[in-house]
Amino acid sequence: MRGRLWLHYFTQVMESEYRKDAEGSDTQWTKFMGDVMDKVGEKMNCRVVRRRPDDKENSGEYLNIDAIFIDKAEDELVTSRKWDDPFALPRAVV
Repeated sequence: MRGRLWLHYFTQVMESEYRKDAEGSDTQWTKFMGDVMDKVGEKMNCRVVRRRPDDKENSGEYLNIDAIFIDKAEDELVTSRKWDDPFALPRAVV
């Protein structure tokens, strides 16, 4: 895992997106944090596996882990069966 890299990007996104004066429900907070995870994933060039209530087809949550960041290039090699390994190891798990 690359925890420092993830933390660096997470901090950047939170500093640009989070407003302390914003009020919202649990549902709004969950959506906000999901959007933050997606933006961090973009910066890391990762596919983010997480629950997506509005997009059941691309939704996923494993072992109650909120977000798994998988390198897109590595994931492509696995899904195209160009590697013998059955899965790509995550770059970060939140």
